[in-house]
Amino acid sequence: FSKNVCFPRLDDEAINYILTGYMQMRFSDKKKKFVKIKYIESLINLTLIYAKTHLRVIAQKEDAEYINNYLAEITKNNQTIENKKEIKKNEILKKSKSRYSLKNEDVSISKTKTEELPFIESNKIKISKFF
Repeated sequence: FSKNVCFPRLDDEAINYILTGYMQMRFSDKKKKFVKIKYIESLINLTLIYAKTHLRVIAQKEDAEYINNYLAEITKNNQTIENKKEIKKNEILKKSKSRYSLKNEDVSISKTKTEELPFIESNKIKISKFF
């Protein structure tokens, strides 16, 4: 129903919120990943979709805040998952080293081993494309 009936537009406050948030993220910390323009596009599209699901004609600042918090939560969860995978990979490497009493330089994972283990870097799951 909302797909055919509702076509929301961004409010001025929502536009200002999105742009100032983007500029703050982009210039606040150089150590963080570079924030691309696709982030603004995604935030705008998701804000409009969120407003459309609530059958609003105007997407408000509150909608943009909700989506921004949602994306931040996804990013935080993605980092947690990556950290857990790295810890698990290190544990398996330690077990294999202790089992065969090898040094750090002697341990390497072949392609066949990588295909068997779903958590190795070549098979990482990307949850979010927004950052």
